[in-house]
Amino acid sequence: MSKTQTYLLRGIALFLLLLLFSCHKIFFSGGEKQNMKPSKLFEKVQEHQIQYKSFLLKADGEFTWNDNKQSFQLHARIQHDSVIWVSLRMMGIEGMRLLITPDSVFMVDRINNSWYASNFEELNNNLDLDITFDILQSVLTNSFFFYPPTNDTAKTIHDFNTCKDSANYCISTISERKYRKLSDTTNNRRVERRLNREQQESDEAEQKPDYIMQTVRVYPEIFKPSYVYLGNMLKRQSLEIVYNKPVLYTNEYFPSEIGVDCDAPGFKFSLVLRTERIEINTEQKYPFKIPENYNRMK
Repeated sequence: MSKTQTYLLRGIALFLLLLLFSCHKIFFSGGEKQNMKPSKLFEKVQEHQIQYKSFLLKADGEFTWNDNKQSFQLHARIQHDSVIWVSLRMMGIEGMRLLITPDSVFMVDRINNSWYASNFEELNNNLDLDITFDILQSVLTNSFFFYPPTNDTAKTIHDFNTCKDSANYCISTISERKYRKLSDTTNNRRVERRLNREQQESDEAEQKPDYIMQTVRVYPEIFKPSYVYLGNMLKRQSLEIVYNKPVLYTNEYFPSEIGVDCDAPGFKFSLVLRTERIEINTEQKYPFKIPENYNRMK
């Protein structure tokens, strides 16, 4: 395996950190949409999300980083609120294995005989993000999540506004007019000064800063997230997640394709996962061992 493939595989694994068994091919093609307040929509999404103790996802993937593109196979197992286990393969050979707990992240690189370990606080400081176990778990299971994370969901959902969408429900943390104003690059210095001031005021008040935006679109009738946008106007960072073509697997709708696009200064990538199968509440194992002769990555 070439060094380029190795670096791409590591990139896929790092995204997952940041970041159909018995199936019937019944696509959800749309439904009737009526106006709904954010709190009511959130309640409906919670009612319709997959209820599981264990969850398995197998998918074919494609990762694009700069001008490089690499195909891979993903095998993810989740013990709800406890463990995320991920295996990444290329051409049928496992290259990376990850074990993620609510506190820590472990990765074994079988190609280069190395391993990595970190806690979420250290990882987020290095990546300048605010990723949690719950967010990773939610992305892989097509569940609703808040960014930044919150302990007061009732207050946080109250801060959302409805937004325009012709096909799906849409809620957002800031208005479209304010978003356009913040996104206007014609007067960056003035905008940055104001955003820095808002950041300081929000930090002092321990509130969510206004320059961080989250937009969520939801399919009508099945009440599954169809799209999530996360934007940090101050740092010019954005992440888009698209849950395409929900398919009925046994009795649960799940996207047949998940697309992720990340755009930040000096760092851009896109990821596509094409679902092969999911399993809910089947017995799972989470084997993970670091060989003694492997070197720790710095």
